[in-house]
Amino acid sequence: MLTEEIEDKSVSLTPGRAQPALGTKIIRNVMFGGLRYVLVAPIPFVMTPFILHKIGVAGYGTWAVFLAINGLTWVIYRSHNNRTGPELKADV
Repeated sequence: MLTEEIEDKSVSLTPGRAQPALGTKIIRNVMFGGLRYVLVAPIPFVMTPFILHKIGVAGYGTWAVFLAINGLTWVIYRSHNNRTGPELKADV
């Protein structure tokens, strides 16, 4: 009885379309991950001179400190809240 209920609840996100093979999903995921890295990596190199010109050296230092604090708090948050799914929703 329980296994029948579980099997009935599995629904496709796109009804009528076949899901791609696992290998295809992995290859596509790796390609888009690499493309994202190539597109996002140069942004700091392009933005740094622009920001320095707009806000000055002192403002850039303040901005860099705030970015560092933001990054550290994100790491701390992720290290303490690495749960996902229903148990995370139960705490809210």
